[in-house]
Amino acid sequence: MTGGSLRAADWRLYNLLKFEFPSGFRLATCLLPMVVLVGCSNSSSVPQSASFAAVAGTPAKLEQPAVKHRVVALAMRAPRGGGARKIGKPYQIKGRWYRPRHEPSYNKVGLASWYGADFHGKRTANGEIFDMNRLTAAHPTLPLPSLVQVTNLHNGRNLVLRVNDRGPYAHDRLIDLSRHSARMLGFERRGTAKVRVTYLRQAPLNGDDGFEVAYLAKQKWYSRRYASASGPSSLNWSTVSKQHVERAQSVGPRRKSDRYLVRAGTFRDRANARRLSQSLGAVGPVSVQQVLRGAVPLYQVNVGPYKGSESAKRALASVRYAGANDAMIISQ
Repeated sequence: MTGGSLRAADWRLYNLLKFEFPSGFRLATCLLPMVVLVGCSNSSSVPQSASFAAVAGTPAKLEQPAVKHRVVALAMRAPRGGGARKIGKPYQIKGRWYRPRHEPSYNKVGLASWYGADFHGKRTANGEIFDMNRLTAAHPTLPLPSLVQVTNLHNGRNLVLRVNDRGPYAHDRLIDLSRHSARMLGFERRGTAKVRVTYLRQAPLNGDDGFEVAYLAKQKWYSRRYASASGPSSLNWSTVSKQHVERAQSVGPRRKSDRYLVRAGTFRDRANARRLSQSLGAVGPVSVQQVLRGAVPLYQVNVGPYKGSESAKRALASVRYAGANDAMIISQ
């Protein structure tokens, strides 16, 4: 071995392979002797610029069909959407019954796990293509596709994720996240985390993830540098509109404030706004406010105000339970 160390290109190869297969996956470790041999070899059949791309091209001395196919699969970007809305009938797995249903007030605490390369590029339960590098999740009973807010209770990080698959089916697991989602929430290496899962609303069928992306971008703990250091990111800024950012900010209060409102709905018809306000009287103080969008009058139904975000979150859950699925928290 020249100079007692690997060539820089070979280290890059090893590090890339090690990154692509996280802790618990042995391929990178198994490939280390291969990389060391490449570094020590004086054979002219292995070019000095040997790299990850060379492995994908499978030169004669490094022919590893399984690795080649894995590299192609990991690099694939799955198309968005293409699935159907689905709740499904009750079903049984390993002797346990699961009963899918629409639960607007769903708000539970439990263990989250994650899944990745073994399912990358395969069909999800509602017919979409699973992409481990996007902000998605699997749940045994919630409607497909839907949006949920997932909070890691160990570190306080939270995301909005698209539920487009079924699972997990271990008795102690509440939700299964894509690898990228687990990485963003900070438990990829650990494997599991205690989380809170809150149902938000239906997700768009076209697979648009602009809302999830915008919500992630607004988190205080997140930065583009963090995302690039963590590997493939689901941030696709071409899909993020001003509306996405505003709605993402409203899922949870983003800045310190003493007063919060729950915006239960916005209507063009005053009568519809009044009917909703009457149905929410038991939740808290309700008001109907007229605003102008251009020259068009709109009527906003607000519940509150509340002093403190926790009170507002409890009210939000009650408002959604009453049927206002698109309700959101507004910081004053």
